[in-house]
Amino acid sequence: MERNPHVLVVDDEPELLHILVGYLDRIGFQVTAASDIEAALHAANVNPIDIVLTDLCLGLDCGMTLIERLWTLHPEIPVVLMSGATGTQATVPGLRFLPKPFGLTEVASVLRRTLRDREELVGA
Repeated sequence: MERNPHVLVVDDEPELLHILVGYLDRIGFQVTAASDIEAALHAANVNPIDIVLTDLCLGLDCGMTLIERLWTLHPEIPVVLMSGATGTQATVPGLRFLPKPFGLTEVASVLRRTLRDREELVGA
């Protein structure tokens, strides 16, 4: 039996983190939550992660710092970057941008599409 995709959700806003984790769990993802860069990197090193959903602003840290450090250790993990900052967009391979505000179904759609794209790339 194939396991459900494992998503690491990283956000420093506890309410949004709780909502995202609950929703993604309900629709069949395995979910690990982290509220900062160090916790996220630890989680990625302890468990096999299929995809990361992270906020651009993580308190005093930046989601791009997380991505750079994550890809140093795990370059194969695709990342979806959430941000309310206007003009932000993903132009890096393996990185997809999700503008805030967004609906929960949009989050699921972007995660699934990113995973599907990654499978096609790896299988090609």
